[in-house]
Amino acid sequence: MRDGHFLKTSCGSPNYAAPEVISGKLYAGPEVDVWSCGVILYALLCGTLPFDDENIPNLFKKIKGGIYTLPSHLSPGARDLIPRMLVVDPMKRMTIPEIRQHPWFQAHLPRYLAVPPPDTMQQARKIDEEILQEVVRMGFERNHLVESLRNRIQNEGTVAYYLLLDNRFRVSSGYLGAEFQETMESGFNRIHPSEPTSPAVGHRLLGFADYQAMGLRGLERKWALGLQ
Repeated sequence: MRDGHFLKTSCGSPNYAAPEVISGKLYAGPEVDVWSCGVILYALLCGTLPFDDENIPNLFKKIKGGIYTLPSHLSPGARDLIPRMLVVDPMKRMTIPEIRQHPWFQAHLPRYLAVPPPDTMQQARKIDEEILQEVVRMGFERNHLVESLRNRIQNEGTVAYYLLLDNRFRVSSGYLGAEFQETMESGFNRIHPSEPTSPAVGHRLLGFADYQAMGLRGLERKWALGLQ
């Protein structure tokens, strides 16, 4: 998708479609995506769709007019964000960068739920030689694995590679560390306030070295990673 490039294909559920899509007009992808995300956010927080009707013409009328109601139980942040995403005029609709800067979107989240920064995602696209060697030692052919990774082909080798890469990212970022443990314990304490809590026990995902220590052969290691 590039600036000045417009689309005209209409597909998907009409309940999530932006006004410009159901009107048969040319539309820009990002603006349409923001509208659909607004519908999804509304459904997640309210349990119903903002635009719904058994009669399709009536449904389209509601969408084109931006006719919906906000339940009173929504937080002030959500009541401010959703209407900005469900603006009928795509030129006045909130943009993705603006959504990311909105106070509701920036509420504190545990690190294991946070969106990784762009530099981290860019780094993940580079082939990690150490992890590559680990997967090769499992019995995969190196050149075929490298070619599959570069061409984004999904197979047993690339799945094993990304599982190990994800394991390293989670451990190095502290996703499986104290904050996750504290979050889980606080939730348990709210449900069972009278039960004593045991000392925190560290948990981590198994890496290649763990499978070696367990004496697993190459084929068995693949099964341990969930591969067939």
